[in-house]
Amino acid sequence: MLHIRRLTIASRALALGTAMVLAPVAARAQVPTGWQAVTDGSAEYSVSADGARRDGGQGFAGATIKANVESPRGSAMLAQSIRADAYRGKRVRLTGYLKTIGVNEGTAVLFMRVDGDGVVQTSDYMQNRPVMLTTDWARQEIVLDVPRTAIGFTFGFLLGGSGQAWLDDVAIDVVSNDVPVTGQAGGLYPASKPLSDREIDRRRRDQEVAYRRAAGAPVNLALRREGAPVIVAARSTTH
Repeated sequence: MLHIRRLTIASRALALGTAMVLAPVAARAQVPTGWQAVTDGSAEYSVSADGARRDGGQGFAGATIKANVESPRGSAMLAQSIRADAYRGKRVRLTGYLKTIGVNEGTAVLFMRVDGDGVVQTSDYMQNRPVMLTTDWARQEIVLDVPRTAIGFTFGFLLGGSGQAWLDDVAIDVVSNDVPVTGQAGGLYPASKPLSDREIDRRRRDQEVAYRRAAGAPVNLALRREGAPVIVAARSTTH
């Protein structure tokens, strides 16, 4: 499927199971405070804060990811990671408004991934409801249960393919169990084989070290500029 193929490029590090921290970077004026742009290292995409806000929105700023070539082979995202301390045992909803122009080859999505016990515990990359083509502002949401053993989670938005996507009015809140979950157990990619107890222990230690550097709460959901965030990415196969 096209949207899965696009997600496998820049998002592979964020979709896999064993966490590592991308060290804080110097503040970049074009990226909102507390967020980090993650790309394939090419010039195929630009990621930045943007003034094209939704009418009736928060009124501060938005963010955008733009493909700089007609048929990019990779993808790009804007994301941040936080510790799960305040959310363990709760059902959490990520919402945001997305708008797209010319996403004719690929998709735009919100995503969220919960890490703990050395694995991706649950995730949602909107695989069954990606935003495509040209669309006006529309509210998107992800709802996941955060297990009591969770160490942290990573969330953001991603463009894989042509065109341009915008994000505005991001929110994270705790909801009741009456609100249905949207994601799945595990990560975006199924494990190729069961993990050994030794490997699970190693990954658990890596996650604990990585998330020590993450914030304890979401940062700058209004998408203002200036800042230097921490992102927890990954380096091995998910489980």
